[in-house]
Amino acid sequence: MKYSTLVLILITLLSVNLAFGISNVCMFSKFWKDGNAYPSLLLIINGITIVGCYISQIVHINYSTQLQQIIEKNTVFILFLMFFTLLYWFLIDAPTYYKEGILIFFITTFFLLTIFQKIYINYLRKHVEELPISYVLLIGNSFIIDSLQENLKINNWLGYEVLEKFSSIPNDFSFLQTYSKKIQSIFIDIDSVILSKENEIALKNLVEIHAIQVYVISNVFSNKFSFSSYNLVNQIRYTRLFTFPLDSFIHYTTKRIFDVFFSLFIVLFCISWLFPIIILLSILDSGFPVFYKQKRIGFKGKEFYCLKFRSMVENENEKTPNSTKKNDHRVTRFGKWMRKKNIDELPQFFNVILGDMSVVGPRPHMVVQDNYYAETINKYVLRHHVKPGITGLAQVNGLRGAIETPEDMEKRINMDISYIRNWNMFLDVHIIYRTVVNMIQGEKNAY
Repeated sequence: MKYSTLVLILITLLSVNLAFGISNVCMFSKFWKDGNAYPSLLLIINGITIVGCYISQIVHINYSTQLQQIIEKNTVFILFLMFFTLLYWFLIDAPTYYKEGILIFFITTFFLLTIFQKIYINYLRKHVEELPISYVLLIGNSFIIDSLQENLKINNWLGYEVLEKFSSIPNDFSFLQTYSKKIQSIFIDIDSVILSKENEIALKNLVEIHAIQVYVISNVFSNKFSFSSYNLVNQIRYTRLFTFPLDSFIHYTTKRIFDVFFSLFIVLFCISWLFPIIILLSILDSGFPVFYKQKRIGFKGKEFYCLKFRSMVENENEKTPNSTKKNDHRVTRFGKWMRKKNIDELPQFFNVILGDMSVVGPRPHMVVQDNYYAETINKYVLRHHVKPGITGLAQVNGLRGAIETPEDMEKRINMDISYIRNWNMFLDVHIIYRTVVNMIQGEKNAY
């Protein structure tokens, strides 16, 4: 929809202002309490709300967004709104009667926002015209598979098109290469087929090598499939056969909240005074432009513009997959110092706030590099399972700088995969700590 971002912001503002009025009714029996501080308070809350729409990625909601994803985004939004609203009240020493209705305000905002978003999504699903199609295979011999096939056809807003249906799991999936259309997902009715060890290995390779999502459907999920389940359509439940830590709603939301508040801290207390100095020195050293943006591959293989301070002269041949080399003549004098201290990466905290990146994760590559290595390195596409980071496990272990042999990149990819498989919040904090230490000491492989 052409004005979707604006509509979603207006829906959020409507929810917040209605909740504000409802909390007043509950506390004071009227929608608006008299007082000089009220207009300024409501203005501040609305300002926080607009910023929060982008930080929580509410503006990215579309016809295919499902309830769990809505709850994830709204949880981040409410925590953001809560933090800055309470901070404002603390700074102005708000009267007690403001604070008494705070719980009602936030709870009401959450529920109103979720309801209005669902209404808007249902409207989009009825009026959507052109859909990006995801091609799927169905495996199983049961009523539930037949029902799923029918539901995918009826509910075209899901964007799924069934390419073929099998009654049992193939031992070899090499036949997928013969299809003219790329398979994105496979749904398996686990109650009607036998899942052998060989099948599991073959399916796992589809996930890790070919980035094909494998889902299982079951009337009763056993302990083996106890992780997050979803309602697809008409109460048909499915879940991923192979999951990683950040597939969890709790883990994903925790990481996103940490990313937002850590980035805001850096922006407010570091970037706010450091940027003018860097901009001035950069102009004196090599002129304009000061900033540099480049298309990179991010979460789920989507392109985004990665922001940096320009540390090199203009690259006239960005299509080459070669990275910066030692004593590269393109690096400016001031750029060399920035790269040594990782200062050139600081603008990427704005990428984090916007939701394109995370503070910690696999480093994003240029589009041409990504396409090249996806074809040459096994399990490379698994990096797209999480958001790219400003720093990562590979970087703090010295795996950065020039890529002189295929083995150099393979070592980095293995580190990235290890991070994805073993993620926890303590690992992120540890990587950030080691990054700060490396910034202070300087890194020999940074050039």
